[in-house]
Amino acid sequence: QSPAMEFLAALQRFLCRSSFYVSLLGLKIPLGLVVRASRAREALCLILLLVVPFNLYCHISLLPALRFAENGQAIWQVLIALWITIPLIVVGTVIMSRARSTGLCSAFGMAALAVVITHWLAVPVIQPTMLGSGLMHLLFAFFEDGSTLGWIWCLYHVVKLHRCSKEKPYRHSIKPKGPNGKAIIIGNAPSVLAGEPKGAEVDSFDHVVRFNGYRVEPAEYTGSKVTLHFCNGRQLPNSDAVKAALPLFNASLTHAVYLFMPHMEDTRDTCHNLMANMEDVWVVEEDRILELRKKICCNFWQVPSSGMVAIDAFLSEYRHLSIHGFSFFEGTKMHYFEETPLQLVTSWLERFVTHDPPSEKRWVSSLIETNRVSFLSPSPAPVVVDRPSATTASNIMESVVPFLCRASFYVSLLGLKIPAGLLFRASHAKPAMRLLIFVWCPFLAYCHMSLVPSVRESGSGLAVWHTLIAMWITLPLLTVGSVILGHVRARSTLLFFFSAFIAVISFHLVAVPRLQPTMLGSVMLQALFAFFEDGATAGWLWCLYHVTKLQDHVAKNKLAGQCPIEPASSTEDGVLIVGNAPTVVTGQRLGVDIDKFQEVIRFNGFQIDMPSYTGSKVSYHFCNGRKLPESKTVRAALPIFNASLTHAVYLFMPHMEDARTTCDNLMSCKASVWFVEEERLLALRKKIGCRLWQIPSSGMVAIDSFLSKNSSVVLHGFNFFQSGAIHYFKETPLELVTSWLERFVTHNPAQEKRWVQTLMQDGRATFLADRCPDRAGSEEEGQKKDKAKVAEDGELRRRPNLLRALLKDGLPSQFSI
Repeated sequence: QSPAMEFLAALQRFLCRSSFYVSLLGLKIPLGLVVRASRAREALCLILLLVVPFNLYCHISLLPALRFAENGQAIWQVLIALWITIPLIVVGTVIMSRARSTGLCSAFGMAALAVVITHWLAVPVIQPTMLGSGLMHLLFAFFEDGSTLGWIWCLYHVVKLHRCSKEKPYRHSIKPKGPNGKAIIIGNAPSVLAGEPKGAEVDSFDHVVRFNGYRVEPAEYTGSKVTLHFCNGRQLPNSDAVKAALPLFNASLTHAVYLFMPHMEDTRDTCHNLMANMEDVWVVEEDRILELRKKICCNFWQVPSSGMVAIDAFLSEYRHLSIHGFSFFEGTKMHYFEETPLQLVTSWLERFVTHDPPSEKRWVSSLIETNRVSFLSPSPAPVVVDRPSATTASNIMESVVPFLCRASFYVSLLGLKIPAGLLFRASHAKPAMRLLIFVWCPFLAYCHMSLVPSVRESGSGLAVWHTLIAMWITLPLLTVGSVILGHVRARSTLLFFFSAFIAVISFHLVAVPRLQPTMLGSVMLQALFAFFEDGATAGWLWCLYHVTKLQDHVAKNKLAGQCPIEPASSTEDGVLIVGNAPTVVTGQRLGVDIDKFQEVIRFNGFQIDMPSYTGSKVSYHFCNGRKLPESKTVRAALPIFNASLTHAVYLFMPHMEDARTTCDNLMSCKASVWFVEEERLLALRKKIGCRLWQIPSSGMVAIDSFLSKNSSVVLHGFNFFQSGAIHYFKETPLELVTSWLERFVTHNPAQEKRWVQTLMQDGRATFLADRCPDRAGSEEEGQKKDKAKVAEDGELRRRPNLLRALLKDGLPSQFSI
């Protein structure tokens, strides 16, 4: 080829790759995940009739107007963030957290620095110029017009393939070869090369299914036989003995165009090759994939992986199926062969966006339990590859993510979001999430683009600044300070809050008037708005998503209505409910009497460090759900997960970075958890007489639940928040705030006390201390047992400082459940 032709070919490849990556890291490919592949024709018409004319209107009218618009600079910043900044952050976070290369980390660091310089230095200078207007047209053409043309080109060929697949159906079969026919599905996980070589055993199967870019070396581990290749369709098998299958072409619109999109310059050849061999290529039907999604319980934007499609397809023909090389994306490496840096991004997308590995693992585990599927290796545990040595970037991310999660939680707690959530039922989680997405998020975007920039020039801008700073910082500081200073007399704590209060007053009186009319003040207000409003909203959306996922799981498996409580066989020593009040370790030593009861119920972070007081027996643990009981003899219950929207999201909120793990643990088939139903909680609220925003404490829920199965219960460790401390174990300064919230906001201790007194009058509840005589003679023996227990377990937990409690502990109290 001539140099000119080589240049054009290289330019074509660059534009095709650019169109794909812009779509991948933008909104087009994620949006395509929620549209069926069979809607390709409608999507093509929509783009041609709406998106293309809108892009033309942008070039003709909207983009030229940015040069003179008041909000032109804000729109520039938003577009640059959507096109460059956010994709760079996503890719950089994924790659730098796993890459060993210092040069790669340096490249991303330089790119991040260049983007920051562009935002804060280049954009204000370029935006009002003619050069800036021309540059914006070029950027819009590159990021919007180019990706749109790529989608039109690919959708056109998708429509052609759909028509051809209907005219030329697949003519082969995957049925067993005889009554003893065997089939095996070989995944690409690193476990293929683990353990003893299985190549010869793999080759003994009648059907051997492999995926994508599989390797057959070393053959003693992988085997060499292939009968069906589940591939992407761009490269069909060369051998006539190997048939091809496109497992996810009909999974979504994104997966359909993905057949062509990375290499759009070859789209015509790929389409022609598939159409010529369509009778030998099995395009897995859309109905089969949709049905499999229901079996696996994927989220609405997720699809089953190719491996799950193959397993489901062969189980429709085989009674039993063998699998090998499946790790469900556990470990840092995804394939047993070498991976490119781009596959790190692909791995992240498949793990957290496209597929649902935990749900797929649960589905395969259920098939193993019913003997429909078995692993070829005797130990099917996935291979976890050692993580690379931590880089500076990964260390920073590991520190920043928990900090942002805690910040989002505390901003919600000390603001209006968590208190407002007390007024809504937990069953309204889905409508609340839709309200945040479709109403509140657009309002926040409008604030960033219009309202916040206008504060700089507004006549009431100073008042707006003072109001926002008071809502975000001053009032929460006064609330927390008044509660803690009312109980703590430590000089360091007093000095800390006094210094913070002086700093806030100085900021109001000195800094705000000087910052408000400046560009620096406008940028600072944007940052504060993002921290206090956007961060809290993102935290709520993340938690609400997991709440709805967990609620769907509970409804599907009917976990909310299956009360595990059984009537006690003994009425005298049947049921004992042990609270966490300080009365547990004051007065008589009742540990021996506690352990005599048939059922002993405890709460939250209970401790049994002093067995002569606390006893050691536990039958039911009414917990917050983040840490389930390790013992199989202890049954777990989430007492007020369904009490309000606040309590539902609070299951995940203090430690939002662990939300996925917490949700998976609760949804695991190994977890036996009782979610106390919403109807029971609402009925209990009426019995106690709680106010509109209040809910029963976990202790009252336990009393009511056990009285529904037993004629009476015995209580111990309940003082209805009447002492300075709320727990019999050590309390952090942060728990003083929790005590205040529980006494005056979340619960109604006075009404709960009156309700328990009515139960005592009716003979349905008694206190353990009233039933047991004094044991002055056993005091010395009890002290010896407590000292031995402390010596065995080590020194009792020391009180952490306030900052450590804020960053680590969350709010470890009854409010957490």
